Amino acid sequence: MKYLLLLSILPLSTLALAEEQHGGSQHDGHHSPLKHNYVEAGYLTTGDSDLEGFELLGSFAINHNWHVIASYEELSGSKDSEASTDGAHHVGGFVDEDEEQWQIGIGYSHPVGTHSEFVNRLYIGDRNITETPPPEAHADPHSIDERLYVFESGWRSAPASWFEYSLLLSYTEAEEEGGSLGASLASQFKLNDRVGLYIEITHVDSDNKFFLGPRFSF
Repeated sequence: MKYLLLLSILPLSTLALAEEQHGGSQHDGHHSPLKHNYVEAGYLTTGDSDLEGFELLGSFAINHNWHVIASYEELSGSKDSEASTDGAHHVGGFVDEDEEQWQIGIGYSHPVGTHSEFVNRLYIGDRNITETPPPEAHADPHSIDERLYVFESGWRSAPASWFEYSLLLSYTEAEEEGGSLGASLASQFKLNDRVGLYIEITHVDSDNKFFLGPRFSF
């Protein structure tokens, strides 16, 4: 999986160079449909367990190239104890899990043509995971509180006035779990210039997350 993620950089680079040759010099003086001033909130779920919750995210442009971004998410539910963070096997087969995570970072975007850009972001954050076994297990809850460092880089484009997509590769360094590669594919269907429906699928190691919610741009 890690090699596939690394190899996926190649088509992104080829696409960027091709658009740069055809229209990269035309970006100045044109209004870009890609905004870095927005807030979004919505439903968040995982693909490998029954965890559900919400995510809040906001981005603010410092200038034409730089922006700051922050997010907060909460998930809760139950999962198979064989996949628990401490590797414990509890009676009943499932544990209750609560997860809380926040991130804050800074991003730099490099325009490519009038409707696309390369995006690089660096985050620092914190993740807390608490697993509570069923009463019949006679076991105490297990918690992990770890610092996160995340770097992501990729491609963002708006091929139509009503549609925008992005493909980002990431590397996450967690204090407890070590390093991991990931990827996210996202799209926004714009109802107008300020309101859109945002959908994102994220894969990091063996974990998948799905987000769905409105985005308000300004």
